[in-house]
Amino acid sequence: MVHAGGRPLKFQTEKEFVEYITINIDKITKDFFNDSVKSLKIDQTIQYRAFGANKPRIDMVLETTSGKRIGIECKNPKQAFHETSRSISQLLSYAILADEVNKPFDVLALITSDTHNIGCKIVDKYNLPIRIFYVDREVHGELKS
Repeated sequence: MVHAGGRPLKFQTEKEFVEYITINIDKITKDFFNDSVKSLKIDQTIQYRAFGANKPRIDMVLETTSGKRIGIECKNPKQAFHETSRSISQLLSYAILADEVNKPFDVLALITSDTHNIGCKIVDKYNLPIRIFYVDREVHGELKS
């Protein structure tokens, strides 16, 4: 599979990407959040009463040994600009819903396999409480604009 920009995708599917992050969550938690894993929940429903059967689901809820609750959205985008932009809105929406059920996130994170900088520019321009990280099979790190 080839990315829209002509580069090969490092992960064939988002499921494969999430599995890779899950397998490496101890290292990711240490490197990105300077912490260690207490618990990790995958594809976590935000228990908000107004949604009926189609409840919003965040990709990961990470609880650290220092007591932080981190909401993580994972993206292996085929259209990086659009999917990154939507992910920011998604994370902010999840944060509001989590607040309303008294389970707020201390940190919001977007972990992506693409380096499109629109996300960083949005976060910086509007001073949003979201950190963006790049992960592939060879390197990883926090993205900044």
